[in-house]
Amino acid sequence: MARRDHNMNILGAIVLTDFAATAIALIVAYFFRFHANIIPVTKGYCPEDYLRLLPFAVILWMVSLYFVHMYRPESRVFNMRVFVKIVKGSLLAIVLVIAGNFFVREAEYARVLFPIALVFSIVSLTTSRFAVERFLMYLRRKHGIGISRVIIVGAGQVAHGIGDKICQYPQYGFSLQGYVSDKPEDVGQTIGSVKVIGTTDELSDLVKRYNVDQVLVAQPGLVRDRILTMIDECEREFVELKVVPDLLEIVASEINVEEIHGIPFFSIKATPLQGWNLILKRVFDVAVSAFLLVVMSPVILFISILVKRDSAGPAFYKQERIGLDGKRFLLVKFRTMIYDAERETGPVWAKHNDLRITCIGKWLRAYDLDELPQLINVLHGDMSLVGPRPERPFFVEQFKEQLPRYMARHNVKSGITGWAQVNGYRQNSSITQRLKYDLFYVKNWTLWFDIKIILMTLLKKKVIE
Repeated sequence: MARRDHNMNILGAIVLTDFAATAIALIVAYFFRFHANIIPVTKGYCPEDYLRLLPFAVILWMVSLYFVHMYRPESRVFNMRVFVKIVKGSLLAIVLVIAGNFFVREAEYARVLFPIALVFSIVSLTTSRFAVERFLMYLRRKHGIGISRVIIVGAGQVAHGIGDKICQYPQYGFSLQGYVSDKPEDVGQTIGSVKVIGTTDELSDLVKRYNVDQVLVAQPGLVRDRILTMIDECEREFVELKVVPDLLEIVASEINVEEIHGIPFFSIKATPLQGWNLILKRVFDVAVSAFLLVVMSPVILFISILVKRDSAGPAFYKQERIGLDGKRFLLVKFRTMIYDAERETGPVWAKHNDLRITCIGKWLRAYDLDELPQLINVLHGDMSLVGPRPERPFFVEQFKEQLPRYMARHNVKSGITGWAQVNGYRQNSSITQRLKYDLFYVKNWTLWFDIKIILMTLLKKKVIE
């Protein structure tokens, strides 16, 4: 999803600017204290001590900002809520620095420097955030960069008010494509300067036709079942759905709160794998997969030779799969079947004692060694170590029509192993049960959960919780 990539780029830029702003603030605070001659320096000091402290202080500041939720995906880079978080995070950081100085005591630091550093850090972070927010607004307004294409469900006063705000303030990053009404007679009418482009029954087609990124539901009184259907339709197309507070009861358990010029919206949180958590998972994936590829390289080479000697054809097998946000990628694995095994049958799952499976292939499948090359997919970024197993496009098209919320499993990267697999639900098991476990993983991700699944995979432990 282009918008997800854009949001991640913005988050990365924000982390870097916060890091730089904090470092600059602490350096300026040092020179203000010891070289500005505003506060007399009555004791000697060692510049090297402060230089050694600087990287640790900056890291503590970034960790503190993370703990006050500064790096959750938000619609705004800076507003009053963000300012409050900056103050809280900076206060937490200065307390940690003082506590560290008290317990370590490797050097004696000027106490008056701490409140000075606190003030300068708040000013620096606030200034940088404000500047980035204004720069992003400029890019949206003048160049259309980072604009989210939206349609509004509703044709009444609430929808009209929201549509006017979107048209009036393009710098907030929304481009209104049209309104959608539950009344066919409204189609073609103009609300403000924007037309009603279709009915709620056509929502799925409208989302595709207008290449929509978000659907804003602003029609109080829609029946519960219709809202749930729209949620499912949006998930299938990887489109974010937001609702006005009147419909809060439908999604009260999992919400993000955003606003468009003071109007609150509640969006469904599909997964905790956003923002900083997404970066944490990626760092873990890269570190572990790179380590395993180096350690397992002799094993991979040995298996490649065995596969080549066992039957005609390449050692590795590439197959198109569906991953994050419905994007296609080539999954790499050891070939365990005869070459071109689906030439006559088309896409079909392997059966127990399938005659197409080679001798070495049976052994590789029994110990899941055919999945080893997928570490390359993980390192490349197509997959994760842990996540829902990726399916082929042929099967995904079937399942998304048959199973509600099936596409929600693609809100995270596909994995080499997953929660469904360690609980015994593998390829030929019930797709309904696999989906149940996949969605549980998507909604309850933690890094420890990933580690637990990896350990269960290695130990072949199958425990249903």
